[in-house]
Amino acid sequence: MTDEGTGVVRSTDSATEGTSRFNDVTPGAYTIAVSASGFTGIRWIISHSGAAVPMLAGRIKDRVPGAVSSSGHLRTEGKSDKTPDGVYFEVKRLYYECAPAAYPMPMAALRAFVPTSQLLFGTDYPVEPYETTVEQIPGLNLPADVQLALDRGNAERLWPRFKTLERVAHLRNSFSG
Repeated sequence: MTDEGTGVVRSTDSATEGTSRFNDVTPGAYTIAVSASGFTGIRWIISHSGAAVPMLAGRIKDRVPGAVSSSGHLRTEGKSDKTPDGVYFEVKRLYYECAPAAYPMPMAALRAFVPTSQLLFGTDYPVEPYETTVEQIPGLNLPADVQLALDRGNAERLWPRFKTLERVAHLRNSFSG
């Protein structure tokens, strides 16, 4: 991963289950290169309720290198050889976690832009107190299905082993008291 602003290069190896992680990534523009075969199902998670992604998706779409419009204007569907289904399709496939941007405004923008299936709960703990995220969520008045998806449903779908761990923890708690 190369920070385009500073030129700093960082690397990581994938774990046995194929996951990779870069910790403490500062905001910026990055180039990410994968040097192995078999990375067709990468699932990207964007922090902070997508940060500026929901607001800038239109600009990104209009400026895809190689994208053309039938009218010759700047606006395109963001379709190119690398994005044959368009930018919106690709950006809506990303996952977005809410740490620590579970305030009404960023969450409204994010929910208007991506389907519920792409929302994940997260905090910036220990850098940021977890309360900065957790205390905002009740004020969102999310429908029950959206709340469940955010709380754990989508994470369980992405990482099925967490669903099993949750059930084990629940059983332990029910027998201990």
